[in-house]
Amino acid sequence: MNSKYQQMFLNNLQEKWEDFQEQQWNVDTDEVVRFFHQIAGTAGTIGLEEISKAAADKLRKVEKDPESVHFKKSVEWLLHIGNVTQTGVPQSLNISTVQTRQRGVLFLVDEDPLCLLYMRESLEHIGYHVVALTDPAAAFEQFYDIEPDCILLDMQSNREHTFEAISQYLDVMNQHFVPIILMSYDDSKENRLLAYESGADDFFVKNIEADELSLRISRHVQKKTMINRYRYMDELTKVYNKSYTEVAYNQFYYDLNQHETSFCMVLVTIDQFKEVNERYGHLKGDQLLITAADFLSGYINGNEVIIRHDGASFLLFLREKYAKGAQQRVKQIINDFSDLWAQGISEELILSMSSGLVKLEEKEKQLASALESVTKALAHAKHQGGNQLVVAGDHLGTIQKKINIAIVDDDEILRNILVRLITKIFAQKDYDVQVEAFREGISFLASDSYQQDIPCLVILDRMLPRLDGLSVLKRLKENPLFHTYVLMLTNRKNEEDIILALQSGADDYLTKPFKYEDLESRVAMLVKRMV
Repeated sequence: MNSKYQQMFLNNLQEKWEDFQEQQWNVDTDEVVRFFHQIAGTAGTIGLEEISKAAADKLRKVEKDPESVHFKKSVEWLLHIGNVTQTGVPQSLNISTVQTRQRGVLFLVDEDPLCLLYMRESLEHIGYHVVALTDPAAAFEQFYDIEPDCILLDMQSNREHTFEAISQYLDVMNQHFVPIILMSYDDSKENRLLAYESGADDFFVKNIEADELSLRISRHVQKKTMINRYRYMDELTKVYNKSYTEVAYNQFYYDLNQHETSFCMVLVTIDQFKEVNERYGHLKGDQLLITAADFLSGYINGNEVIIRHDGASFLLFLREKYAKGAQQRVKQIINDFSDLWAQGISEELILSMSSGLVKLEEKEKQLASALESVTKALAHAKHQGGNQLVVAGDHLGTIQKKINIAIVDDDEILRNILVRLITKIFAQKDYDVQVEAFREGISFLASDSYQQDIPCLVILDRMLPRLDGLSVLKRLKENPLFHTYVLMLTNRKNEEDIILALQSGADDYLTKPFKYEDLESRVAMLVKRMV
């Protein structure tokens, strides 16, 4: 683990020689003593034993007789030893050649502050974000705030405390596929077996070389990344799925708290996605989602995140210090998407995007609150005609989505019951609902309930006078421009009617007699699809 610090030490020794050279070696005795003392102590600590012994020998001589040591030749001799030693230092960890990149988040736990500092700096230099802690129990508690990619634990002097913490949280670590690596100065077989028996995925001694440490950690992190890729990946678009939202939020939120940074959440959707599915089928809609995901990924930096949030909506986590910068990026996305689809899928259907944006800089802001804000902003963007960005703020009120509900049933009592139940279902919801009841299908088809540019849910009885429910259903489905969703009411005993209804285009069915809870759940699912 000391290879990097050996390299840093040798670089500093070279700089010291250059400083003394500029001073023409006019150095007083006190400074010479401090120099040899520092060299002897530091070199021994980081494993450069030859330099440490040579410096200690010179220190003893200087303290006895300052004139007995030729300072310039002594420093040059130390450099010579260092140059010989340097051939054993892994060049991959040379300060000038290592390129920092974001490789993952590590929890590093060690009761020795000096070792903790060494390892943290070394791991951060090769690209890891390291959370340094001295207590294993505290590390596992912080897991819920930010999920690490790997946990490195020192087998502390109080081993029972370490093993107790691992035992308490091992199931959680396994559920999240987070590897645990134990480290110790004791490389005995007994100690290694204790480490693996406790549930550790790996073990190493604390004098491990930095390049080997980096490689072993990297293998564990890569494996977890690969598992997460499948665990959190949306199968269609190959971006993160909705389950990753909380993980991403906690990681960005951690940076906000630790580094006083800020970030933006952006919710983007395709305005005409519902029409694409209705006119051209879901395969065309899926192709559009794949294209949209690839398109949005081109605007995301390596340390940012894109998530397929819901349906045709994508949630972006952008690392922008200022909201204005994020707004410019999102407006560019909206404009470029419009240019990309300038010809449209057809002459009648030109595609565009709408977006809501919220800046996260308040440490107390919770995910649910942030999602509510950005969703409300997106709703305003779509309500204002789409193809635009709206930034979240207190000035935005709640937008009630308009829905028409038509109840078509020749039984007057059941019609009235359904009207009351539907009114009850939507009493506490953010919808502007217009409910109309019809005794027969012909009068319903003559109305404008389903012919407006407003989604319409039709609760349709199978058995109707003059024109039966199946005939009404077929007429509704003949015109894809009608935004209608049909819940067919059927007789429990007639399975053939149910099959016919579904084959004719019914979105769902409900058998009579039914319970209020069944009606509520089926209506809720259909409304979710509608809006």
